[in-house]
Amino acid sequence: MAMTESWEGECSVVEGEATAVRQGLKTALEAGFQKIEVEVDCLTLYYALRKKTKELSAYGLILKDWYLCSFCQEVGFSFTKRNGNKVAHALAKYSLENEGMLVWLEEAPTIVMDCVFADID
Repeated sequence: MAMTESWEGECSVVEGEATAVRQGLKTALEAGFQKIEVEVDCLTLYYALRKKTKELSAYGLILKDWYLCSFCQEVGFSFTKRNGNKVAHALAKYSLENEGMLVWLEEAPTIVMDCVFADID
């Protein structure tokens, strides 16, 4: 599954990533996925996700939706440097050009196929 969603406003990188994680979990659960791997390229967010600590920050308020994880059989969190996360970066750029939410199930969007093939090599 892949998704993009555009929204108005400004936020920090960690707040944007936290919002994407929360929306990604919600969308994956709505699509029926029970085993989910969350990959981020922000170390601050990665450590908060792994520790499940209560953060007294703007992104901490976003992460308070931990109850979403209780609907999953498995949830894993991993960190990948930005240069190893090209598919996510391409989807984020694509969301800037489109309004609303777009979701792809059982197929990769054509806009990221070059990145997908590069990951396979």
